[in-house]
Amino acid sequence: MSIFISHVEENRGTAEEIARGLQEQGYEAWSYETDTLPGPTYLSQVVDAIESASAMILIISPESLGSHQVAREIDVAHEMDRPIIPVLKDITHEKYIQRRPEWRLALGAYTSIAIPSEGVAAIMPRIVRGLEALGSAPGEAPRVAVPPTPPATRFQRARAGAGRRP
Repeated sequence: MSIFISHVEENRGTAEEIARGLQEQGYEAWSYETDTLPGPTYLSQVVDAIESASAMILIISPESLGSHQVAREIDVAHEMDRPIIPVLKDITHEKYIQRRPEWRLALGAYTSIAIPSEGVAAIMPRIVRGLEALGSAPGEAPRVAVPPTPPATRFQRARAGAGRRP
């Protein structure tokens, strides 16, 4: 199962550490630097990646608080009902809420986890347990509600039967 990692360039190393930790546990991790392709816009690739992800890991740092792209990714994940695990890097929960109070709507119910002085490896077991508690296990597809197919119209039924021979 793919996990989308939202971060800014300044936190690339942290994102890569989290991605490696997830991959060691059987998850696929998607991040901008390693997974975007030349050609399609990065915006469409990010939306597609969030849509196909079962959850988002959001690296919140002093640098990410000023990023419009990170804010958009939060909005998209929230609109698509993707759970978000906020990972705090060099900032407290209270400090980021003070600086980005609008993020409360999307992140208010989620428990954040801070990166300790021991580094990302120290919190990876808790992140993985959090993903499991959210129902995201390696190799599973995201739970997306598929609308029921509407019944065929009279025209569609007639057209489908037109090519049949008695």
